[in-house]
Amino acid sequence: MSLWTGWPLDAFGGAKSSNSHFRQLSMLAEVITSPGGMIHHGRMADPLRPTVRRRRLGRELRRLREDHGLTLEAAARRLDHTFSSLSKIERGMQGLRQGELNFILDQYGVTDENLRLALLALRKDANKKGWWHRYKDALSLSVMDFISLEADATAMRIFEGLRIPGLLQTADYARSMMRAGTSPPHPDEQDALVAVRLTRQQILTCPNPPRLWVILSEAALQQNVGGSQVMSAQLGKLLEVAQLGNVMLQILPNSAGATPGLDGPFMTLDIGERGELSIVYVDTLTRAWYLEDDEDLRRYRLAFDHLCAAALSQRDSLVLIERVMSEL
Repeated sequence: MSLWTGWPLDAFGGAKSSNSHFRQLSMLAEVITSPGGMIHHGRMADPLRPTVRRRRLGRELRRLREDHGLTLEAAARRLDHTFSSLSKIERGMQGLRQGELNFILDQYGVTDENLRLALLALRKDANKKGWWHRYKDALSLSVMDFISLEADATAMRIFEGLRIPGLLQTADYARSMMRAGTSPPHPDEQDALVAVRLTRQQILTCPNPPRLWVILSEAALQQNVGGSQVMSAQLGKLLEVAQLGNVMLQILPNSAGATPGLDGPFMTLDIGERGELSIVYVDTLTRAWYLEDDEDLRRYRLAFDHLCAAALSQRDSLVLIERVMSEL
């Protein structure tokens, strides 16, 4: 039985929601600078694009407006907004004050208190600044948005086939991965990026940590990144992190054969105390995508469940890690 059974789902479309219409979510195909192993570097300039939360809030406001039978023009008049301003809000290109959002919800007849609180939480968190803003010269806006989502996650599931995910990397492993990239950062910038990666990992040991479930392919253990000494320390860190009560670590053995993992790595995040947001994060060499559609979420969660069933138990996984470590 999946350890994730009963974990909070998206308040707009999961088990906690009493609003069935929120089950129909549109896909958010948010293209961002490739993080290169769950946040690499992002010196490339971002085109102007809203944060994930702001886009989500805008889409929900548009749905509420349409459910209330209002055109964009009619709603703008009722709200005393210009057509352009309301359009930007619905596209996530313009923020809202708390009072403005409450007024809009009143005008759209939203009385569900849980829904109002979830939308207000999205607004509040859309532009919040965290420790990662100290590194804004080295990180793109999209990467900072991802770190913000990760920092607010209550549950994360990660599958990786060939590399150790950023949340579990040692500094030396991270440096080796960065140097091997197609556009390696300058050494000075590399120091900042390694610091970012290590600081991200602190969420695993904070007072109210997220639940993290990681499935790694056996190939990720055998990929000799940085040499034997670096890999030995990296495997040692996996053994250490696996002892945390909020972390589940499984290894998918080579003998598992064909599995959904052959389609590539992915990550799912459940975000916010009220489950305001659930997303799938898919990383590639040059792009990364956020997916929010119910069907996408269902399929990726099912894929993870299949991978879980094919993987070794945590106990056997740790034995395998120790064996690979002893052979270095």
